[in-house]
Amino acid sequence: MNSGYSSSMLVTRNLNDVFFLLRSNSKSRLLNNDSHFNDNFSVSFSDDKIALLSNEDLECGQDIQSSVPPDWVKMMDEVQYELTRIRTRIENCQELQNKYMGKHSLVNEEQNTIQQEKINSATSEVSSLLCHCKKLIVLLEESNVYDTQTTKILRKNVESALSKSLSELVIIFKNNQQKYFNYINSRSNNVSSFLVTPGDDFGNFLEESIFDGNDQFSEELNVMQIQQIMENESMSKEREKCIINILQS
Repeated sequence: MNSGYSSSMLVTRNLNDVFFLLRSNSKSRLLNNDSHFNDNFSVSFSDDKIALLSNEDLECGQDIQSSVPPDWVKMMDEVQYELTRIRTRIENCQELQNKYMGKHSLVNEEQNTIQQEKINSATSEVSSLLCHCKKLIVLLEESNVYDTQTTKILRKNVESALSKSLSELVIIFKNNQQKYFNYINSRSNNVSSFLVTPGDDFGNFLEESIFDGNDQFSEELNVMQIQQIMENESMSKEREKCIINILQS
């Protein structure tokens, strides 16, 4: 009984010693900085209710005003959502391009035109989303008015991660577009060399073919095909300029 009671008293006495030590250190700290004491504590030096620890971030020395997340957290969630949308749209655009390159029709030009319009629409949407996401990240970088030192470091890490994810998506989109442009240019060059600079044997063959009495129809067909190729090349250049602008922004 006595040993247990003595042990309990010993533990209690040790805890009290720790309490008094913390209070003494707190008072000493306040004595060394009276202005800090007056600003943060409305108690006198002799008051036993003096705080043992100051209401500060011990690592960074900043006041902790609230446990509410900073405003830029919502913007971070929006950027992550936009990155998910961009990734999905890039996959859809790539699927359309692969379908066009794998099943391109040399006869049904109407079907080719429909496919190209879908690809153009998907490409424009991805470009717009990339620009919008870039602007959101810039706004996130500028939203640092009320950041403490800790949240500022956290925000910079978030900015770095989001920028890296966006750059990876831009590279994927650029590679897909380059592959598609190479296909369009290659096909355009092949068809142009076939239609514009035929050899003598090819010309003799046309003269002896069933189009002997339909020279005007043959010329119109060639002109229409050349115009279609030129339009494709023009669209390819416009898309390439759009990608370059995105990368430079």
